[in-house]
Amino acid sequence: MIKTVIFDLDDTLYDYKDSHRIAMYAICAYCEREFGLTTEETTDGIDNIMKQQFEEMGPIAASHNRIIRFQRFLEERDLPVFPHALTMSNLYWKTLMDTAIREPGIRECLAMLRDSGIRLGVGTNMTALIQYQKLNQLKLGEYFDFIVTSEEIGIDKPDPAFFQCCIGKAKAEPDEILFIGDNYEFDIKGARSAGMHALLYDPKDLRPNEAHRINDYRDLTADDIQAMA
Repeated sequence: MIKTVIFDLDDTLYDYKDSHRIAMYAICAYCEREFGLTTEETTDGIDNIMKQQFEEMGPIAASHNRIIRFQRFLEERDLPVFPHALTMSNLYWKTLMDTAIREPGIRECLAMLRDSGIRLGVGTNMTALIQYQKLNQLKLGEYFDFIVTSEEIGIDKPDPAFFQCCIGKAKAEPDEILFIGDNYEFDIKGARSAGMHALLYDPKDLRPNEAHRINDYRDLTADDIQAMA
């Protein structure tokens, strides 16, 4: 019997990729206005810094930190860090959150699961403050009993330590937990390696051969959840 369902956040509760794209437009416009940089110079430069962050820091929450990313981007070009790194970080996150849209049916799905007596959690990479702000902006925080971020654990999914923390907060045995996420390697394989059940959220049908997947929360019922146990 499934007693707890844990959701990833980005691209699972809302469309991160679309909001990120709009937020980067805002950053490119800022860099053109302040520094005369082209869109290509800004996007390519920030992408390279992002790769450096992941390579140097490893799979930890700080590798996702945008203020560090923008700081390094400016330093690499001998551009003033103050006040621009902070301004760019604030602009990025404000734009992303202002344009974030809940996935269709997710709020109703969460309410249905709560009404069924299922405990709900969030298991997400990234820093805690930003993820809390996203949940508040999406008006979804009220549905969740707990959250696990990679900042709290010290390492990103799919590290086993992340999922062990999820199990502890779930107050259930691993085979009584269902993890729902969009990333097959991080969410699905990570959860299954920890003994949990896993459901791939795949709205664009990218993995049609995955047996346990869903592309619309409006099709998910409490009986479907229990059938996975």
